[in-house]
Amino acid sequence: MYSYFALRAMQYKIPKAIPKLITSLQILQMILGLIVMLVIVNFKLNNSKPQCVNNTVQIILGAITYAAFLLLFINFYVKSYFKPTKKINCFDQNNNKKFT
Repeated sequence: MYSYFALRAMQYKIPKAIPKLITSLQILQMILGLIVMLVIVNFKLNNSKPQCVNNTVQIILGAITYAAFLLLFINFYVKSYFKPTKKINCFDQNNNKKFT
C-alpha cells in the first residue's frame, strides 16, 4: 500500500486494478481481524485457554476498531469503484421539483 502511494506521489501511472486490489486486501485484513477477535472471545467464554491473558476491554476495543475500519474500507470501495447512478430531476409546469 505504501509503495503504491509512493509511486503515485512520484506521478507514475498505476494500472487501475492495483488500487482496487489494495482496498480488497485491506477489507480482507479487517475481516480476518474480526475473526481473530471472535476466536479469542470463544476461548474466553469456553475457558478452553485459561492462559489467555487478553482482558475483556482489549477484546472489545479490538473488535470495535476492526469493525469500524471494515465499514470505512467497504464504504470507500463502494464510493470509489462503483459508478454512482445518475439522478434525474423532474419538474412540473411551474418549475417545482417533483422528485429526483
